[in-house]
Amino acid sequence: MKKLLLLLALSTTLLSTAQKGFSGSWISETSSYYTNILADSTLVTRVINISFHENRVIEETIIKQKKDSFKTLLTNKLNGYKVQINYILKDDNNLTCVYTGDLNRTIKLKRVIKN
Repeated sequence: MKKLLLLLALSTTLLSTAQKGFSGSWISETSSYYTNILADSTLVTRVINISFHENRVIEETIIKQKKDSFKTLLTNKLNGYKVQINYILKDDNNLTCVYTGDLNRTIKLKRVIKN
């Protein structure tokens, strides 16, 4: 029983700090948008894409979260573009984004700013 409680406490601690690793600004080579992820120790709270080149801001809706990944829905109201994006934290400076919907592709993001 003590081992079970210790395992539960350890996994809760690991899970509670995992989402903070997503926090920061990210960029890919395939887009002019900066992906800005706001997170506290337990949850990713917002994902906001900003393009200074296109003078646009697109916010994503978070639909699911796990220990080292989360899934969002992105809808561009100007052109009807709609995708689900599965964000997977590879390490402190690299994210893999798996897009499904109007785009079916995997894109790598590099950290620009860590929060």
